[in-house]
Amino acid sequence: MGFNLISFLGGAAEGGNKRFKQIQANKQAANVTAEERQWQLATEDRADARSRKARRAAKKEEAEGLIGTMVALGMDVDAARSVAKNGKGAIAVAIKDLQYGRENGKDISSLYTMQNNGTITGDQLAEGAKVATLSVDSKAIMDMYGPVPTEYDNHNDQIQAISNKQLALDVNTPEGKTAYDSLEVQRNKLYKDLTDIAGAKDTSGGTADDSRKFSEGTVKSAIQVELNKQLQFAGMSYDMEKQIIVGIQGDQIGANIAGLNTVKNLRAGTASIKDPYMTDTLNALESDSLKNVQLAANNKIFEYNTQLAKADKNNLVQPKNIIKDIPALTKETKNGLQIGDLIRYPDPNTGVLILKVYTGTNDANNYVTFNSGN
Repeated sequence: MGFNLISFLGGAAEGGNKRFKQIQANKQAANVTAEERQWQLATEDRADARSRKARRAAKKEEAEGLIGTMVALGMDVDAARSVAKNGKGAIAVAIKDLQYGRENGKDISSLYTMQNNGTITGDQLAEGAKVATLSVDSKAIMDMYGPVPTEYDNHNDQIQAISNKQLALDVNTPEGKTAYDSLEVQRNKLYKDLTDIAGAKDTSGGTADDSRKFSEGTVKSAIQVELNKQLQFAGMSYDMEKQIIVGIQGDQIGANIAGLNTVKNLRAGTASIKDPYMTDTLNALESDSLKNVQLAANNKIFEYNTQLAKADKNNLVQPKNIIKDIPALTKETKNGLQIGDLIRYPDPNTGVLILKVYTGTNDANNYVTFNSGN
């Protein structure tokens, strides 16, 4: 059989034409796909924006509710709004102060006042140059708990000195852990001394000694030391100078679990001393940490759902499920959990799904319930 060059060239030309048409069709399809992709992304961005707006509205509504609580307890509305700008921790402390004042017949609201600060003084002071700022009478708030008796001064000084040494140590190293534990023995001995002194007062006076034993500085340093230790265990640390958590890298849940462990350990270590200021401060830290764990868990669910929706729309690999489904809370299921895990299981009575964060604190906060609306 002969080879027909003309037929071959014709066939090749026809095949080339088909390929050209196919390439053109692919380009058009790609253009359409790109336009659809851009539309999808724009739609998703708008949906994300609406979600963020809804979350901001929810936070604003929560803040307004807390402001309303402070106002109901007697605080001026402008002062309440200024307190709210300092975060949930400041709000929790203020509400506790106000509740304490109401229960004990003291006008605590007067300790939180608004003052006008300006750069111009005297007759030249213009209303437009004034900026309203919150003035908190810390001394008066401390006086609310009563002064620290002088017989406790030496112990407070020693405890703070120990705290300063412990803050400089890395408990994740053998040397740092040994030095920390040695100092902790000294701290606990001082705690016992304080308990004994207070106990002696109980015996002689016939009534329990509910006065302060810890100074403001002692309470602050004790919390900083324990929090820094717990953060180090979680791969983070507390920067004293900047008042920030270092190495957090998005682990909001882990950082606030460290706060819960701080509360747990300090409560156990200082319970026998019965210091009202330490008690209220730990209560405020616990409340703040619990709310932050819940908020961080909801944020994780929101981010996961956003990634999942994008993967479904664009035929991408789906993100790894961040929720562990378990049949029930049992000793066996607990053994398979990691600290910070988000878990879901049905209520044994109603069958309604329950969402919790496993904190591993092994106390009342071992499982923190959250309810994601995402």
